[in-house]
Amino acid sequence: MRAALLLALAAGLAPVAAFAAPPKLPGGPGEIRLVEMSGQTRERELVEAFVPEAKDQPLETLLYDLNGDGNPEVVARLRGKGMCDEANRACRTLAFRKEAKGWTLIFDRPSQRLDSRGSGYGGMRDLIVDGRETYGFTANGYKLDFAASGKVVEMKPAPAGFVSALATQFGLGAERLALKGKGLAFKVATVEPKAGSPLVLARMEGPGACGRVLGCPWRLLRVKDGKYAVGFAGEKVALLPVTRDGWRDIAVASTGGFTVYGWSGQRYMVAETRKEGSVR
Repeated sequence: MRAALLLALAAGLAPVAAFAAPPKLPGGPGEIRLVEMSGQTRERELVEAFVPEAKDQPLETLLYDLNGDGNPEVVARLRGKGMCDEANRACRTLAFRKEAKGWTLIFDRPSQRLDSRGSGYGGMRDLIVDGRETYGFTANGYKLDFAASGKVVEMKPAPAGFVSALATQFGLGAERLALKGKGLAFKVATVEPKAGSPLVLARMEGPGACGRVLGCPWRLLRVKDGKYAVGFAGEKVALLPVTRDGWRDIAVASTGGFTVYGWSGQRYMVAETRKEGSVR
C-alpha cells in the first residue's frame, strides 16, 4: 500500500498528488498556522505514505509556498498517539516538497510552533522551531543552523603546558599517546552556560583521535574541581537560548544530525538526539 501511494505521488497522479494551490497561497515570513484536517484529504494521503502510523490520527496541515515559486509545499503536524511530548504540546511536524522524482520529506521535527523567515539555499525560507532553533535548507533537506540558533563556541589551541592535564580527562589511551608525543593536540574555550558558572570546553585532535561518523571527542570541564560535567563527540558546539534551571542547552553537531544536552539539576545529560535527512 505504501509503495503504491509513493508511486502515485511520484507520478503526479490524481487524486493523491494534485494539490491545487489556494488563490492566495501563504508563504511570507511569520508563523505557519496549520489547520486541522478531517476526512481523507490529499494531504493526509501524502503524510500517511511516509508515516503509516499517522493513519486515522488527528492531523493539521497547510499548503505553504516556502520558496516563493508559486507551487505549494505541504506542512503537517501529527497530533495522534505517540506523536507528541508528555505535555501534548510539541508534536511531530513534517514538511514535504515536490521534486522531479516525486514528493520528498524535507523536514521532520517536533514543534509547538513553526515560523518561516529569510531566504536561503534554493530560495527556501528558514524554519524556526518554537522560537529557539533555526533550520536552513540544504540539498538534502532542512538541517539545524548552529550559527543562527545559538552562539557557536570558538575554540583556541591549548597552551603546551596544559596538554598532559587535558589528556588525563580523555582517559588512559590519551594519556599514553600524550606521553609518547604522538601528535595529540587540544583546543579549549571558556563557556558560561549559566551566569557566574564558567566551564571549560576541551576538544582532543590528532592521529586516531577523531572518528569519521561522530567527529572528535570533547569534554565539558568544571572549573572548580577539574572533573568533566559531560563528555561527547562531535564536530561543533553551540549554546542555545533555551534554558533549564538557568542553564543554557548545549547543541553538538555530528555527521547526519545533532544532540542537545540539557541541565538535569546536577549535570548535563542528553535531552534529545536528532538525525537529519530528507527521507525516513
